[in-house]
Amino acid sequence: MNRIEAQLPTPVQELLLKACLLEGDEQIQADAALRTATSLDDLDAGSHRLLPLYYRRVVARRTEDADHGRLRGVHRKSWYENLILRTRAEQLIVQLNARGIETILLKGGGLHTTVYAAEPTLRPLDDIDVMVRLRDAATAIQIVEELGYACRERQLYGNAWPGIMHSSSYLRGYRESVDLHCRPLRFQRDSGFTQRCWDRSVQVKFVEASTRTLDPTDHLLIAISHGSMPNKVPTCRWVADAVLLSRSAHIEWDRLADDAVATWHPELVEVGLRYLQSTFHIAIPETALMRLKAPQPRFWRLLDSISEHPNSRWRRMLAALATDYLMAHYGERSWALIRGYPRFVQLRNHRGFVGSLKRIAHILRSSGGRGKQPSG
Repeated sequence: MNRIEAQLPTPVQELLLKACLLEGDEQIQADAALRTATSLDDLDAGSHRLLPLYYRRVVARRTEDADHGRLRGVHRKSWYENLILRTRAEQLIVQLNARGIETILLKGGGLHTTVYAAEPTLRPLDDIDVMVRLRDAATAIQIVEELGYACRERQLYGNAWPGIMHSSSYLRGYRESVDLHCRPLRFQRDSGFTQRCWDRSVQVKFVEASTRTLDPTDHLLIAISHGSMPNKVPTCRWVADAVLLSRSAHIEWDRLADDAVATWHPELVEVGLRYLQSTFHIAIPETALMRLKAPQPRFWRLLDSISEHPNSRWRRMLAALATDYLMAHYGERSWALIRGYPRFVQLRNHRGFVGSLKRIAHILRSSGGRGKQPSG
């Protein structure tokens, strides 16, 4: 039985992170080992996101370095692309504020207002994650579209995604990307966590727009939960975010552990925290780590098991549909859940409920009914 494994940094990524985040002899040794182990040309896409931080922490201090010019160029490119995203996102937040819609900046955009506030260039942005309250989602979608952004999932979900997913992506131009959220995490079975994030959020300025961002403990939980999940682009920069957060603010470790248990995959959070503790010397109380082992409700353990062991295509399909639907509608009465599921499947798969059942039946027949992966 294979469980989802936390995506920890590779040896080369770890050397880069140590060169960016450690001090003194440890940093010098990591930098020397990194230069021996690889070159800039061979770094993966996830590691490239760390190069502005590497440039500022290490290379800019040297009088001579063969890669100094290239890394300075990477730093300037990050400054320019961040400038575009930040300016456009500021305009969106201003428009949302004008319509009375409160916002919370999640992930990188939120960290730009706290950890990276002195030099946002050190944290390149791929998009801006903005969370609104569920009751404001329809108006927020209208405002985003009025500003010229197009929903990437429009053919699948239309504007019904707030009842299906935790967020949806909107794109304008070449690199202007906004993820609009109504929940901070996709895998979030505790509907109260979203409201607690709102209650604990803090007022900040993003460029010149007034908005909110998560408190440090919630930021850290989401950084670990989101970053340690498997991803086609290595997300090793979650480690940099987590280390800098832990050093710069007070973290309520017991609360972080309790919220991790109440949301989804606390074992991933435990692996991530122990990695931060052992590799980057973050002081984490053992009592908090032990709280991550608290038992989960029986039904959610079953759903957890389904989603963690997708050894065939049909189980992956069923698990994805069930988890997303229950996350979006957790707390509703049983009859409401049953009645709303056909519409959910229709929107999610763009095949209709009957068409989805036929597709599942076809996959089962193709696999001989034994859960094997169909060929092709």
